[in-house]
Amino acid sequence: MNVELVYIEADEEFIVSLDMAATATVADAVEQSQLLDKFPSLKLVDYQLGIYSQEVSPGTPLQAGDRVEVYRPLVLDPMEVRRQRAKVSRS
Repeated sequence: MNVELVYIEADEEFIVSLDMAATATVADAVEQSQLLDKFPSLKLVDYQLGIYSQEVSPGTPLQAGDRVEVYRPLVLDPMEVRRQRAKVSRS
């Protein structure tokens, strides 16, 4: 079955199509994609996984056509960014 794995950094996209076994899981897709070899810094953080924007666990079975997404941790807290923008606009 064919699935797609996507990971996006601030300045780089990693998108790969994979041919997986019928019993494959999300973790199998991450391993087969060699994502952690290309982005070794991901090994040091708690990244999250999703299928079409729905958070899933590594053991989630895949279905044909799934888009596996790897989410990196946020660099800035969105609420803090909004507070900073509001502070600047009031000045």
